[in-house]
Amino acid sequence: MLDSFFADCLIKRDDAVDPVHNFKKVLKNRIDAIVINEQSGLKTIKLFASEFEGKFYMSKNNVGTAEVRLAMNKEWKEFLEFFNKELECKRQSGELQKIIDKYITHFK
Repeated sequence: MLDSFFADCLIKRDDAVDPVHNFKKVLKNRIDAIVINEQSGLKTIKLFASEFEGKFYMSKNNVGTAEVRLAMNKEWKEFLEFFNKELECKRQSGELQKIIDKYITHFK
């Protein structure tokens, strides 16, 4: 969704080592906005409430899509195969969404 803006040089990417540094960059007007996972953003604001609370607005809509993956040492290959099967079962049963909803609500 943002690819065309990058391609046309209408926005530029400015990475930081962690979300806290990105939030601080916004507060110091070094950057205008952060593209961040909703849960990570809300958790960071909550954890640094004295510095960040009440100073940010988060868009209601996604600005893109991102899939996250679990990366593990090769020694864990069999476990990861098991994990993937279990995760898919939980996704299909709706249990995974219930878990996600529980934690999203916790940080709002």
